[in-house]
Amino acid sequence: MKINSIIPKYSIAIYIVVAIMFVRHDASAHKSSEEVYNSIKKKYGSASSLQCTFSSAVGSQNSITGTVKAKKGNKYILNFGSRIIVCNGETIWNFTKISNSVVVSNYEDKGQISIEKVFFTFLNAYTSATVLSEQSSKGDKFITLRLLPESPDKIISGVRSISLSLSPKSLALQRISITDASSTQVWKISSLKTDITLSDSTFEFTAPKDAQVVDMR
Repeated sequence: MKINSIIPKYSIAIYIVVAIMFVRHDASAHKSSEEVYNSIKKKYGSASSLQCTFSSAVGSQNSITGTVKAKKGNKYILNFGSRIIVCNGETIWNFTKISNSVVVSNYEDKGQISIEKVFFTFLNAYTSATVLSEQSSKGDKFITLRLLPESPDKIISGVRSISLSLSPKSLALQRISITDASSTQVWKISSLKTDITLSDSTFEFTAPKDAQVVDMR
């Protein structure tokens, strides 16, 4: 009888402790997202250049992998192995190794999602919404910070939300998810380095002597 009378008391105590913990966690959720957001802005927000390796994280049939070097001003080099795209902010060179051909065109911002916007614009233009603790199917743990535009009229290139998956300890960027009205693009990021030295001449391209050049300018 004594044991049975004690159990309910302990049960009630446990429920109270759990409830207090839940309330504290819920009350600090917004603050946590702001703390993570501010830390990420401090870590990446002022970057003027970067390089990293990337791969598409959804699907395997059309999986894309490559490296990128980028500098503010729409300057970038995308290297997919068999294909290299170089932009100096004004001109784009699209070199295909298999056909040994280069297509040259003018850079135009037609409102599309771009390297510049993904790495140098969205983090400072959008605000923190939520932060979640997640675990991948392989058991990797990370925290995900979701960013939203401040208002509907401040949506950039149709992007409704961005999720940044981060290493829990270092807040190193591991994955970027970009959602627009029709789909979500998910990219795994590794070996990310920011504020590396990249001269403007890095983003100039000289076609091989025997390459076929198609100038669309």
